[in-house]
Formats: sequence, structure tokens, C-alpha cells
Amino acid sequence: MKIIVSKSDNGNNIYKTINEALDCANQYDEILIKSGLYRETIYISKPIKLLGESNVKLIMNNNMMESPIISIADETTINNIDIVSINGIAMSIYGSNDIKITNCNIISNNGNAVTIMASNFCFSDCIIESYNYAFFFSSSFDTKSYITNTTIQSSNDYAIKLNQSANLSIKNSKLISKNKNTISLNDDSKIILTNNIIEFPNNKNIIQDYDTKMVNSNLIIN
Repeated sequence: MKIIVSKSDNGNNIYKTINEALDCANQYDEILIKSGLYRETIYISKPIKLLGESNVKLIMNNNMMESPIISIADETTINNIDIVSINGIAMSIYGSNDIKITNCNIISNNGNAVTIMASNFCFSDCIIESYNYAFFFSSSFDTKSYITNTTIQSSNDYAIKLNQSANLSIKNSKLISKNKNTISLNDDSKIILTNNIIEFPNNKNIIQDYDTKMVNSNLIIN
């Protein structure tokens, strides 16, 4: 079933807020979000597709522990939505599997843009920007997770931080750190970089070395 969220339209299966639509949706339903500014925290607890029609912005002036989007459900798809956090994490994904995020701008002014403690996800054609870690990924499993055709930028910290046994492949993307090494890994995490553009300050390195494989990536030192 397709459910519609709209600030202005009325009718059957049309809701004013995204959370109202989520509450009424069944597993694997599609929720089409019409253009507009939505100020709410989205809790996704069932497999669902959130599809932005055009000019959809989800914004929260939140604390550091609350995100505009929080997912704890497997098989979640989010497409074509701008997600902005004024004072905390913009997107949090916990304990989920098979997550697809496409064509989204995910921005945090004062926190991590994306925090993931999950497995088997794919981000594609996104812009991810933050003052702190732009992309934080922690997993105790050897997962298959991917980022493609995406820009990831931090103005003050690592663009990407991997923790525990996180295993990540990044391809055809742009990774930018303005103040630190671009990527930080711990002892058990792994990353494969293929056909990326990577920018970092002239007094820093691309990566805090552990297990890394880099193929055909261009390095730009600012």
C-alpha cells in the first residue's frame, strides 16, 4: 500500500506528519512524502520505504542523543530526503540489516551526521556533512556495507570513523576532512577505497593506518 504525507492535501491515506503515516503503515508499505518542511523525530520500527517526492526537508533542533531519523528496523529504504540536525546526530541506525539510503543530504551542524551500529547497508548518491564525525560506523560483525557516489565531509574531525569489526567499502566517492586525518580505524576494522577523491590537511594523513586497501584513489592535500 502507498501512503501519502502532505502538509496541504487531504483524503484517504494522506497524513500530516511522517510519524502518523508510520504508525498506520504495514510492513513493506511505501510512504510518499510531499514537498515541505517537517519538524519531527522519525522512529522506524518496521520494514518500510520513505520516499521524498521533491524538496522534502526533515529538520530537528535536537539534543546530542536524539536524531531526526532513528531506525531499528531491517529492510528500511530512505530516498530523496534532506535530513538536518541543528544540534546533534542527523541519522541513527541501530541493530538493523539491509538498509538503503539514496539521494539524501544528511547534515549535522554540531554532531555526527550519521551514526550506524548495524550491518549490510548501502549509501548511494548522498551528501553527508558534519562538524564532528561525518560517518561513524561500529559493528561487531564482519558485514558487507557500501558507500558509492557520495560526498562525506567533516569540518573539524574525521570524515569517517570505524569502530570494532566494521568492514566498509567506499567507491566513486569524495571524502574530505578539513582538520584531521580523513579516516580513522581501530585494530579490527577494515576499509576498501576504490576510485575516490580524498582531501585532507597538509599536516595530516589520509588514514590512521590499520587494515586498508586503496585502489585508483586521488589524494588532494590542502
